[in-house]
Amino acid sequence: MFCCSDIDNATRLRDKSTSIFICYTPANKNCKEVYAHIIFATSINHTINIALMNKQNRTLLGQKFYKSLQILKISLFFSNLAAITIYLLVRTLFHDYNIQMGEEVSIFSKTIMIGSLLGFSLFLIYFLIEIGEILFSQKTSFALPGKIVTGILVAFIFLSFMSCNTQASVSAGIKKDLGTGLTAKYSNIEPGKVMLVMNDEVLNHTDIPLGESFQLINDNVKGLREKDGKVAVGCSLSIKDKNGKELLSEPDLLKGDGGIFNKDITYLKCTINTGDPMKWEEIYAVNVTFWDKNGTGKIENTVNIRAIDIP
Repeated sequence: MFCCSDIDNATRLRDKSTSIFICYTPANKNCKEVYAHIIFATSINHTINIALMNKQNRTLLGQKFYKSLQILKISLFFSNLAAITIYLLVRTLFHDYNIQMGEEVSIFSKTIMIGSLLGFSLFLIYFLIEIGEILFSQKTSFALPGKIVTGILVAFIFLSFMSCNTQASVSAGIKKDLGTGLTAKYSNIEPGKVMLVMNDEVLNHTDIPLGESFQLINDNVKGLREKDGKVAVGCSLSIKDKNGKELLSEPDLLKGDGGIFNKDITYLKCTINTGDPMKWEEIYAVNVTFWDKNGTGKIENTVNIRAIDIP
């Protein structure tokens, strides 16, 4: 295929713009018989090598994926185990807080969902590291199979969606003052802390002298929706005796303009008065619920107090 009679002494030049090789004999540079041949062998061989390398990498990637499924199972197991353990610890801490069966199932389901999301995220990070090792261990280019790329994109979109949902519902939970047992079940609006105050003193007990008043306070509240620079809040109050008999029920203590506050308000307070028909040395369940009239936020406070004689 060469134009030179002396192949060993032939000098070959390449036209880089056209990939044409020209051969001629140095002894006869004016040789009229110059043949040009478009050489494809090198480029074809390079393409074949890349294709074979990609095939090998895809095979290796598939093998690693199936081996990694065991990692996925372990990750999901321990993540959910940790989530359930935390759930049980929290429920033990708030064992005296009454939660309806529907809410209990919803909270438990979200716990499992968060645990599974964490486990799958850990597996995805591990598998991406495996892909990175394959890519960086090869000096040639490598294209991921379309199905794997699609799977990674779907997983990324799913994790992003779940993260958004988790973030949207992060302002939901329960807080408790260990000194008094006062709890706050909140959603969409969140108190920084809860407390009972009497005579300007923060209480660490629930003994209330009969005839005295005390305040139930949610401090550092965040999440109230403002409208025209104002926030609107409702407040209900219910008091029951140890037998569940309702002694007082106020559906909204902040009717009308009474619940309109400046947007910079940071606490929600309800004043509770004690007296007739309460009796000394009796336990009473106090339930106070605040809600955002401009949104869906709610804080439900519950505490048991003991009415005592004036010391």
